[in-house]
Amino acid sequence: MYWWHHVESTMDGGITTSVNFWYKAGPTPSHIKYPLTAQQKVAVMRNIERMLGEALGDHRQIGPLLNCITSGRYTETNDDVEDSCTEINQ
Repeated sequence: MYWWHHVESTMDGGITTSVNFWYKAGPTPSHIKYPLTAQQKVAVMRNIERMLGEALGDHRQIGPLLNCITSGRYTETNDDVEDSCTEINQ
């Protein structure tokens, strides 16, 4: 089961429109073509978010955990790694 949402606002701040819905996805194909499409990437992200939310038991821990995983690994310096991971390790 997947959840999709999108929000758009006018530049002047007058109108904001939100669209969301739940849907069931088909089976995983036997052969995956690369590069992944934008829709496939969104599905991967949502599945990871759901898995982490269930594993951590608190959705507020997802962002700090992902920051801890990526800090230093995909950046130029490791200066902020300890700061971003401190709250995870408490």
